[in-house]
Amino acid sequence: MEQYGPYINLQKPAIGLYVCKGASLPGLADKEDWVFDGNAGQNLLSPGVVEGVEAAGHPFSGHGLA
Repeated sequence: MEQYGPYINLQKPAIGLYVCKGASLPGLADKEDWVFDGNAGQNLLSPGVVEGVEAAGHPFSGHGLA
């Protein structure tokens, strides 16, 4: 099963960012505001998040990291 690394934005904790496990953050200007929050299996994420990682490498989630 594919694993993903969720990150939380310390300035906006309701916003999450997902990348494939082991991938670094994309070139964000505010990279220091993002904190790694463990790993999540594909079965725990919505299909939209998984599709976003496959398409762009880093979808944002406005629902937080539930």
